[in-house]
Amino acid sequence: MQNAHLGEGAFCVTIRLVKSERIVTLSNSQNNTSLSSLEQTQLSEYESTIERGLNAFIDVGNALLAIRDDKLYRERYITFDDYCRERWNIARAHAYRLMDSAQVIGNLSPIGDTIPANEAQARPLAKLRDESGVMDVELQKQVWQEAVATARDDNVTASHVEQVARKISWGKTGMVYWAHNTLTQYADISEINESHEETK
Repeated sequence: MQNAHLGEGAFCVTIRLVKSERIVTLSNSQNNTSLSSLEQTQLSEYESTIERGLNAFIDVGNALLAIRDDKLYRERYITFDDYCRERWNIARAHAYRLMDSAQVIGNLSPIGDTIPANEAQARPLAKLRDESGVMDVELQKQVWQEAVATARDDNVTASHVEQVARKISWGKTGMVYWAHNTLTQYADISEINESHEETK
């Protein structure tokens, strides 16, 4: 069994390699870089599995959004939170992170092929909102493009996205929006600066 680690915050995709299907020995694979027809088929199947894993958080987030917005849970559950917890064993906070991330991907899709590969990369972008708590789409695009352009060795980590988001959004408006799971808190920048100075 071989595990493919897809980066920080990504879904872990398990690829099962059946020994009987592996027709090339180690010595042969070292001497021959070309793939047989069977190997090409296997590679395609494995990469499809990885691709589904990479896209899973988007699909799950969009599905949860649709179920919540259309109240498709109402026949068997009183609230959407009950549905997530009892049907899928998903905490409210995690469900909303998945939905927020799916919305972020939808916001970024028009700017190009490079989009967050996992929920962890999208999470800092979901925090970028205006004073009313609505996602700031243009700011999300600006932060993501800057994060991609400045990533070391083209490795866009969640922490790098977070750093860029803080740098660009800090002081952009008179209020800073912080999202902690599904709770929101507004803090005046002057108060934050004073607190920051006290901790130095």
